[in-house]
Amino acid sequence: MEISILDALHCRNKKRPPVWLMRQAGRYSPKYQRLRAKNTLYELFHNPSMIEEITLQPIEELGVDAAIIFSDILLVLDTFGITYRYPEGGPVVDYFKGPLKIKDDSFLFLREAIGNLKKRLSVPLLGFAGAPYTISTYMGGHQEFIEPLTEGVIRLLRCQVESGVDAVQLFDSWAGNLDDIRFKKLVLEPLRIIKKSVDVPLIFFCKNLGERLGAVLETGVDAVSLDCPLLDVRQKYGPSVCLQGNLDPDLLFTDEDTVTRAVKDLLNSLKGDQGFIFNLAHGIKPGSSFSLVKHLVRIAQEEGARLWS
Repeated sequence: MEISILDALHCRNKKRPPVWLMRQAGRYSPKYQRLRAKNTLYELFHNPSMIEEITLQPIEELGVDAAIIFSDILLVLDTFGITYRYPEGGPVVDYFKGPLKIKDDSFLFLREAIGNLKKRLSVPLLGFAGAPYTISTYMGGHQEFIEPLTEGVIRLLRCQVESGVDAVQLFDSWAGNLDDIRFKKLVLEPLRIIKKSVDVPLIFFCKNLGERLGAVLETGVDAVSLDCPLLDVRQKYGPSVCLQGNLDPDLLFTDEDTVTRAVKDLLNSLKGDQGFIFNLAHGIKPGSSFSLVKHLVRIAQEEGARLWS
């Protein structure tokens, strides 16, 4: 068995699973919140120096095993000249007219940030993008957007790969509610095309995958990030793909003892699994405890080293 993503993430030599968290920068961090108070999210996502600084914060504050580029799933809309905003309550795509056509896929600000980060980082750097279907839900959910959005996502991911990221993540957060026919057309078909178009490991995330996981694995993704019991998945599908997840982010509203027990239970269930990446089941929620986030990472690394040694 060879699971290339673990080599890319430098964790085999540590004899423990790599540890990072979905949505590493932001909601829990006072340092980030101070920057956010002075800038709009749109400004932060498009400023190379801010991208660089915020990407580095979790490395410096938490000691996680990989950096995740500070960005947003809607960034691909820049490719089509579509504007968007981040008011309280969630992202809003501004009115646009006509079919989607590529206008500018240079992403110079992102290339600059990634280039500088690769010079400074001693850990792998992960890029990411929103998947076509999930992006389309912010645009009225029209199926005719899927094909051009797929091309836009490919261009965004290729930009990140060319700039030096070690792996990429594709987030299709809202696809789990689709029926099987639409899931195949709007999720699996674009995923297969995107996977063939990037030459670094690709991690796929979707809430509530359930029995559709097998179809996702057939697209050739290198890892799946899950919110379901990982041991059941490993036993059913075998060791050919990395599994990422899946600690409940609500634990970050409890206490150290509760977090410690949950982390140990998860790690014990997958003890020694060479294709496991420790993560949350989905993103960190607003108001999560900064001290518990730090505690979570420390316990996961210490207990992982004990169980994988």
